[in-house]
Amino acid sequence: LFLVTIGYAEVWADSPSTPPINIPIRGSETGKTTHPKPKSLTAVIEASYFNGALTVVFNTDLGDADIVVSNLTTGEMWSDSVSGVGATTLLLSGEEGYYEILIYTDCGEYTGEFEI
Repeated sequence: LFLVTIGYAEVWADSPSTPPINIPIRGSETGKTTHPKPKSLTAVIEASYFNGALTVVFNTDLGDADIVVSNLTTGEMWSDSVSGVGATTLLLSGEEGYYEILIYTDCGEYTGEFEI
């Protein structure tokens, strides 16, 4: 952490040298879909965490998606429902811990883990 003084306000912030965390996403396809299945799970879903924000990018149309993020250390949970194409960002608390991402789509289930 470092201290930034702006006018009369002091703000503590993460070091700007802290890089984003790229999160590998693994998945399993199901046969229950009207959407075309991706040919490869590689880069179908990309996820990254930076400064309290988890960004999930769907590079292939996977239909509707439910995203559940859990901090397994503190028990905190966040969720969002999105169209399984494009990108979405979830704002997390940024508490230290081991995080699990579960993504349920029309094409299958996907998971990822990261630690901060």
